[in-house]
Amino acid sequence: MKKNAIKFFFLGVFAFLIDYSLTLTFHYFLAVPGYVASAISFTISFLFSFTLSRRWVFRSQAGYRYAKKVQTLMYLSLAVINLGISTGLIAYLSSVHIEVYLSKALSVALIATWNFFLSHYIIFSKEKTD
Repeated sequence: MKKNAIKFFFLGVFAFLIDYSLTLTFHYFLAVPGYVASAISFTISFLFSFTLSRRWVFRSQAGYRYAKKVQTLMYLSLAVINLGISTGLIAYLSSVHIEVYLSKALSVALIATWNFFLSHYIIFSKEKTD
């Protein structure tokens, strides 16, 4: 599990960099509205993150408990829930005068922690062998 946690950390860093850099590129260089740029980059980052989570971080030779379509729906659901929680948490922390950079860092740390455990034990869990 430690090896998977390290891989998950590096994947998270790369997914963030993809999301952030594409948002800025679309918005500042291609004049795409910020919310559209963010949605496009979120989608690309999601696809990158899901694919590498399945093929690299939580790869299973024995097979997965859930089919790829089910994993995709669970992962997407988790991403949407995380987006809502992150937005709400940052808004709340900002309202009590905690700087955005610190609010974002706390949000990312919290979400990354439960994402790892949900991905490891549920979404990309291995097929049970009797």
